[in-house]
Amino acid sequence: MPDASELNLDSILSREKQTKLSQLDPDFFETVLRQIGELESEKSGAEPDSKKDEDITEQLEVIKGQVRDIMHVRMYKIIRIASSQSVKRDKSDPPAMTHVEVKFYNALLSLMTAWRQDRLDQVLGKRPTKKVTGIAAPRKEPEKPEVPKENKKDVSKDFIVLRLLRNVPTFVGMDERNYTLAKEDVVMVPTVNAKALIIRKAAVQIVMK
Repeated sequence: MPDASELNLDSILSREKQTKLSQLDPDFFETVLRQIGELESEKSGAEPDSKKDEDITEQLEVIKGQVRDIMHVRMYKIIRIASSQSVKRDKSDPPAMTHVEVKFYNALLSLMTAWRQDRLDQVLGKRPTKKVTGIAAPRKEPEKPEVPKENKKDVSKDFIVLRLLRNVPTFVGMDERNYTLAKEDVVMVPTVNAKALIIRKAAVQIVMK
């Protein structure tokens, strides 16, 4: 029966207390999901309320809690890395990330880089040449006349970055896009919709410094 020691979760949590992102196996999260699935399968075959059932239940709670803590700590580190790299314009993937984290990082980097350039173009009076893309990013219409700076919208005010606390049914945002959100997703949502999710305790805001 797989246990927490096989995943080295205690060791990983200890390493994640350091400033830098620790090196994980590229398939770490897939391995975790597979082992949790094996435990849940074993639990389903155990006698309800038996010692074996209780032991597996406790083990699952420990593993899921540790993995959740690892994921949250690494997520904030990745956000900081993407923010820094968007200034350096370095789009290479940091070697310490897992496969799923690389996808998250690339989406954030693309979003932050385009957003930063768009703001600079406005400040310098240049016509924006890049579209803001990334996780649930707003869609711009091509080839529209230049809008005076005082009338341009600030994406940072129109959208808020959230981390979902639970699954949310599909809804149409203020930007007329469909959003289907799942627990632990990190998304960029129109401010009005984001505040509604926060009030419903379905999400929390991520503040990128």
